[in-house]
Amino acid sequence: MDINIRSQDRAGAAEQPSAPSVQPIQLDPKASAALEEAIRSAKLGPKPAPSHKAGTGEAAASGRRASPARFLGQSAMALLLVGAGWAASYMGTLANQDAIRRLETETARSQEILARLSTDLDALKATVVASKDVEHTASLSSASERTELSDRVERLTISLQEPAKKLSSLEERLGRMENQIMTTLAELNTKPATPAAPPVTEAALREEAPAPKPVKSEPVDGWVLREVYDGAALVENRSRRLYEVMPGGTLPGVGRIEAIERRGARWVVVTDKGFIGTYR
Repeated sequence: MDINIRSQDRAGAAEQPSAPSVQPIQLDPKASAALEEAIRSAKLGPKPAPSHKAGTGEAAASGRRASPARFLGQSAMALLLVGAGWAASYMGTLANQDAIRRLETETARSQEILARLSTDLDALKATVVASKDVEHTASLSSASERTELSDRVERLTISLQEPAKKLSSLEERLGRMENQIMTTLAELNTKPATPAAPPVTEAALREEAPAPKPVKSEPVDGWVLREVYDGAALVENRSRRLYEVMPGGTLPGVGRIEAIERRGARWVVVTDKGFIGTYR
């Protein structure tokens, strides 16, 4: 019977292929020893008690009736213990199988989560690399744009400064002319009229040309005298363009400048076509 029980245990263990690494639950050595002793006693049967006197027939009959009952009780107890051990081993195996299944499920889920995290990490790395490339390109383009913009601003500043310089120089010249005109007017208002002075270059002209051409006494239309200084004069045409003239020079549209002289209280520029005065 012990051999049959062990073969049944091996068959029960072989029926669990899904958990080859799970060891069945082992019984207590003391319980195993008691179980084997009970099985052995059931096989051998009761030992007769030694007696020097012959018993009565009724006692012998009762002893024979008690022996099968005792054997059956011991056998039932042995079977009960074997069943309990086998049931405990089987339940432990089932519990281990459930734990293994749960562990496999959790492992598969963890692997799936790990794969998804790896995919997300790769996508994040690609995004970071792309953003760095975009930032590098944007920095290069912005640097070139800033350089080009600064060049444009510098050229614009220079182009704006040139007219300002020209305007400032023109304002200075106009200021000097205005001061001279105001000074001349003030002198005319305070001093009596003086006779006309001889022309500045009259002696030189007579030496060079004994017979000078007759000079017209009509004013030149469209021209006005603005300033006289250091043997030169500043005249202006209708388009408000200023020309600096000297005796012997040529004025565009008018002709040769004969002289710069004073007639009465004002200065005039004498030309081939007439004279240019302070009023048009």
